[in-house]
Amino acid sequence: MQIKYRIGALLLFLMFFGCAPFKITQENFKKRIIKDYPEKSICFRVDESGKILNSVMYSYYTKKLGKSYEDFLTIKKANNDYKSSLQNSFESGSDCDLVVLSGSSGDSLYAAIVYPYKANIKQSSEEYPRWFYEGRKYLTYLENKKLQTDTFYIQHNPPIDNPWIHEKNKKINDK
Repeated sequence: MQIKYRIGALLLFLMFFGCAPFKITQENFKKRIIKDYPEKSICFRVDESGKILNSVMYSYYTKKLGKSYEDFLTIKKANNDYKSSLQNSFESGSDCDLVVLSGSSGDSLYAAIVYPYKANIKQSSEEYPRWFYEGRKYLTYLENKKLQTDTFYIQHNPPIDNPWIHEKNKKINDK
């Protein structure tokens, strides 16, 4: 009788874990990014604007899938859920080497852009492209019950009003 209970319990265990939907956790996402920068301290920040998620999804559709910008806009309009679902508890760190601006859609899609950390600027998707022209985009998602992470390198166009030049000129004028 005891053997039947053990076999029954084992079957229930296997059914539960075999059929349970797989999801990406915030900690799992953080670990995937941290492993690419073993010698760096990293601050994680939530991008509430949805611009990070939108930008990473654009790279995924155009670079990985080879689709056109018009296809991306169609999909974006159909899936107008690029507002981040990350909680503020996702945020961590201060005075780090790198900042990871992140967004999430549901529990199966995480996106981030990694930049060098700069303490005296607002940590947002609008500000960092003004200061840093290169970054690294991450998209982590589920495909056929497997966790996938795609990485894209980006280079922003330098702004006409370059903040580095303003900062340098201010230091010269203060002397």
